[in-house]
Amino acid sequence: TWGHAVGDVVLCTVADRIRGCVRHGDTVGRMGGDELLVLLPGLRGIDGAVEIGDKIRRRAAEPIPLDGHVIHVTLSIGATLAMPGESASTLTARADVAMYEAKRAGRNTVTRI
Repeated sequence: TWGHAVGDVVLCTVADRIRGCVRHGDTVGRMGGDELLVLLPGLRGIDGAVEIGDKIRRRAAEPIPLDGHVIHVTLSIGATLAMPGESASTLTARADVAMYEAKRAGRNTVTRI
């Protein structure tokens, strides 16, 4: 809707906001397009991942003022925990399933698997 330049500003703004929600040592990366991956090592359970996911979702939803306009962003977040011996691709695929469940549930939510 707004073009690539505005999209880049929005992605950078959301990335900065996400980085502000995670701990030192966590990893935030762009998978491609508008998909981001957040790795949270050392969590003791899925509730911690959901709590951080909700914090990220709320922070990202704050309005982004840009060139006299206000842009609103929502996030559909899939949360999961790594299983012992699991490959990164299997973990990522499971997180992707959870994200698509969040989208089917109406978007702007965190779904756990």
